[in-house]
Amino acid sequence: MVAPAAATEVAMEPQIRLIHWYDTERHAIACGAPGQSNSTKHIRGVTCSACLAVEGRTHGVMHAGEDGASYIN
Repeated sequence: MVAPAAATEVAMEPQIRLIHWYDTERHAIACGAPGQSNSTKHIRGVTCSACLAVEGRTHGVMHAGEDGASYIN
């Protein structure tokens, strides 16, 4: 008779749901994902790295020079 194999646990990586950023000015998903993808207008809930990169570039352009720093000659 053969002894049953010992059960082993395999660590599973948590599944992260892909959430895109919905650009309300363009009325489209920022990274260009097609179809009915999961999206949000709130950047804190975005998990798509491409959308986060687009938002970072957009935010940087929109708020350039608004860091409150002043320079005196």
